[in-house]
Amino acid sequence: MAHGFTVYAILTSNGRVHTGLLASDSATSVTLRSAAEPTAAPGTAAVVETTILRKDIDEMRALSKSLMPNGMEKELKPQDLADLIGYLRQSLGPVVAPGLVLFDDEPSFLAVLTEGRATASLTRDDKHSGEAALLLTAGQRHSPRIPSWQYRVVENPVAFDKAGEKVTEKQANPASAPARSFRYLRFVWKSAGATGVMFELAADGNWPPADKPLRRYFSGQNSSGWAATEVSSVVPTEWTVVIVDLWKDFGEFTLTGIAPNALGGPALFDRIELFPSLQNRPAVQSVSNGKDVSIEKVEVHVKYRPAEN
Repeated sequence: MAHGFTVYAILTSNGRVHTGLLASDSATSVTLRSAAEPTAAPGTAAVVETTILRKDIDEMRALSKSLMPNGMEKELKPQDLADLIGYLRQSLGPVVAPGLVLFDDEPSFLAVLTEGRATASLTRDDKHSGEAALLLTAGQRHSPRIPSWQYRVVENPVAFDKAGEKVTEKQANPASAPARSFRYLRFVWKSAGATGVMFELAADGNWPPADKPLRRYFSGQNSSGWAATEVSSVVPTEWTVVIVDLWKDFGEFTLTGIAPNALGGPALFDRIELFPSLQNRPAVQSVSNGKDVSIEKVEVHVKYRPAEN
């Protein structure tokens, strides 16, 4: 089956079936891309994208059929294919491994953080990008098992995912698309009165032990009583972009949950993303007042820089 042309079928809780190519895949929704109806009026889009919330999905299955025409590889001469690839590279630029947005503006993200004494809300008054940011009162909101979160953290996500696709292709009726794997986590945070900010990550439904700095990051003062990896000793009083190498810091694990923590006061969190690679990514999906926050390279296990204004 040609990579990138796998057709998926989604059955929703109201009995509807959607089919198409996987256009995007976030923690809260899935978008399928399909051709418009043949009877569509002139001037309408030739491609239709349908977004389905994960909470409405009963079943998602990768079909055995591919949209790549059978025998097409036999019709193309090697030089024709080389010319096409060269043209696309020149026109579109380098191939960038897609990331996965865990949170940007979605109220559904707040709903899955089912535990903790803090109050979480969306605010439009102070945000880094998009329409809103997560505002957290002092304390923590968390869930060790968020529905559909089964994200593998590995050293080489591209190779890991290709191996998984080959296994899926050999299965007669794969139950679902294989979970994607990643290496880097990017997030943006800011104190709104907090003396420290923290993220905690759950693996296979379990939080890390309190006495080990495992799968926890913080800036400012760590008053939680839990050991954690320090990003900066200075609390971020302005929007600050942080990129961490999860595999280098903590090795392989399966990410199933998350816990933002506002230490000693309220804090703000915005756009949380996973990336398989930072290669060929001059700007990592972060725009503040119209300016990109560029990531040149990651030389240490934590890349820390204030967001540009």
